[in-house]
Amino acid sequence: INNTATTTYTFTPSAGQCALPVTQTVTVDQPVIPTFAQVAAICSGGTFTLPATSLNGIPGNWLPAINNTATTSYTFTPSAGQCALPVTQTVTVNQPVTPTFAQVAAICSGGTFTLPTSSINGIPGSWSPAISNTATTTYTFTPSIGQCALPVTQTVTVNQPVTPTFAQVAAICSGGSFTLPTSSINGIPGSWSPVISNTATTTYTFTPSIGQCALPVTQTVTVNQPVTPTFSADITNGCAPLSVNFTNTTPNSINCIWTLSDGTILSGISTVTNVFTTDGCFDITLSSLGSDGCISNYTESNIVCIEVSPVADFSMDNANLTEDDYGVNFVNTSIGAVDYIWDFGDNSFLNTDENPYHEFGFIESTYTIMLIAISNLGCIDTAFSSIDMLEQLLYFVPNTFTPDGDLKNNTFQPVFTSGFDPYNFKMLIFNRWGEILFETNNAAIGWDGTYDGIYVQDGTYTWKIEFKVKENDKKYFLSGHVNLFR
Repeated sequence: INNTATTTYTFTPSAGQCALPVTQTVTVDQPVIPTFAQVAAICSGGTFTLPATSLNGIPGNWLPAINNTATTSYTFTPSAGQCALPVTQTVTVNQPVTPTFAQVAAICSGGTFTLPTSSINGIPGSWSPAISNTATTTYTFTPSIGQCALPVTQTVTVNQPVTPTFAQVAAICSGGSFTLPTSSINGIPGSWSPVISNTATTTYTFTPSIGQCALPVTQTVTVNQPVTPTFSADITNGCAPLSVNFTNTTPNSINCIWTLSDGTILSGISTVTNVFTTDGCFDITLSSLGSDGCISNYTESNIVCIEVSPVADFSMDNANLTEDDYGVNFVNTSIGAVDYIWDFGDNSFLNTDENPYHEFGFIESTYTIMLIAISNLGCIDTAFSSIDMLEQLLYFVPNTFTPDGDLKNNTFQPVFTSGFDPYNFKMLIFNRWGEILFETNNAAIGWDGTYDGIYVQDGTYTWKIEFKVKENDKKYFLSGHVNLFR
């Protein structure tokens, strides 16, 4: 018998059998190899089936039981009666890949970002839900069909923008200075626009630096415009001393300083008073501190003019009057005057001539003359001088005396009755040879006709007398002869 090939066998009857030999062919079929389509690899946890009949019609069954978590080789055993060989098929079970992605950086609400459609390790897929740029959201990546990959998630943080905070810049006065900080109180760097102006109130916008999740903010810096001070004076010209009231008319003043061009400084919000005692024109500057904290200045030039006071003065051609000479010509030498008043001190009417002539009576021994000089604005100055009425100089010098001891005419001396200054007197007596026989400074002491206590001879002698009048420095120098008889 051959069980591997079809064979024809001959049957020979045993000896003694009257029988014919016969043949029989035993067919030995060659076993069929069942064929199957290869089961595609699956991802762990996926599903697949193994067909119960091969592509070439061989029924059978598979062992071991299907496992969808690991790669496994399965054996197909044809059903009984099938001339077919067992076959195996390995079903690959792939372990799923985890898609990897770079973390999307946090954005500021309203910003933009993208989620890639393919992972770093090459897994294509899609994300859900739809992108939102206004709220933090967790997105799920689902690998495309056929990808043995796990779904993954990524949370994209959407930061709500911070509002930068700044201290309010205090109001300034025009021309003052201020700064705008380049970083907010809560740490947001950035820049301001427009360029700082210190002359006008301006609203500035702070723009956070790139990369800062912060909102632009504005701040208005108030620039106060100073009010030009104004004031008035109740009088602007006159004669020294002149009292002037200055009144501040500047609105909203809370303090004022008044500075005069002569260096005088006054303070007062409403009205201040200054007495001008010197001539000239004066500027005044008002510095006003307003309720907004701004100081402003205003200068009024030559607001007050004090007239140069006149200078009264005069001269006269006769300062010593006598009975023979009692008229005086007055020469007015005043400066800066246009009107004049003369008072001659003798109760006469007041004279308004510029250069008057006046005759005095013999009422007083001394007259005080007053000249009042008056300017255009009525400024006055007064000058005084005096005129003396001199006593009449009366004297007598005898030409003979008789020192004979009879108590009559015993001494020689001048006789003064008026106008004589007894403290300025000198008398000398000379003989014919010029020798001084007698000398005295006392007008009350006369020459008694002796020289060193001895009587001189009768004869003619020379005398010299010097004296001054009482009222002035006028001196007289007299000389003559006297006869001596006994």
